[in-house]
Amino acid sequence: MLKTWQSRVLCLWPIFHGMKSEAAMLLQKKSFTLSGHRTSVALEAEFWAVLEREALRDGISLSAYVGRIDGVRGERPLASALRLRALAAGQS
Repeated sequence: MLKTWQSRVLCLWPIFHGMKSEAAMLLQKKSFTLSGHRTSVALEAEFWAVLEREALRDGISLSAYVGRIDGVRGERPLASALRLRALAAGQS
């Protein structure tokens, strides 16, 4: 017999699972090697477009541009740092 919380989770699973799938479809995942480690970042296409434009403007690859941001982001998650950089670029 299922406990009450287990039956609630099972009833809600299709709803939450569907929501996650829709949100994930909006993200584009790209992989990079940063400081010798392979990592993947998932961002919305609009953010990637701005970051790619900025890298092109600076005459470097997207990977090198992401590496620059990674080097100065501190404790902030990489995806957050990339979004903030794209927003700042859009304002300048």
